[in-house]
Amino acid sequence: MVSGLCAFEWLCYCIAQFFVDFHISISWFSSSLGILGALCGQAALNLGLLNMTPILVSELCAQAARAVISEIVQVIPLLICFFMVLLYPSAVSQLGFATYIPLIAISAMLFYLLYKNLPETRGLPVDKIVRRLSVTRSRRNTIRALLETHHVHYGSFANSEEELIANEEHID
Repeated sequence: MVSGLCAFEWLCYCIAQFFVDFHISISWFSSSLGILGALCGQAALNLGLLNMTPILVSELCAQAARAVISEIVQVIPLLICFFMVLLYPSAVSQLGFATYIPLIAISAMLFYLLYKNLPETRGLPVDKIVRRLSVTRSRRNTIRALLETHHVHYGSFANSEEELIANEEHID
């Protein structure tokens, strides 16, 4: 949903900029599209675009690597955003609505990949979601590392290690 909101945000901005670039005088429509795009972008931020991604990505990794991976997952997008903000005014003045086309394409591709590859997680506890994502991504080593550490029952409703392993075999 968050990825779809981002793609729709860029699409709204692109269409609004198209109206401005070609001097199509429906100012209320282009302004409305800009506002709708901004609302979609803010909704994506509020739904967890910035804060949930590092948490979920780090949960897929072994305990020893979580801190480093969480930092990397937070720093790289911040650097990209920094350069995008610096380049945005000159890109829009030089390229116009075409500035948004690569952003729409990337967001739409990510939305499609998430839609096709992310398993259904409605109503599942966090530990089962992490295991399903790990199995989907063929991360047997990560699962073994999670099971072999002393945090075996972290976030789990399992009462014993046997129940945890039985649940893991059920997922396979």
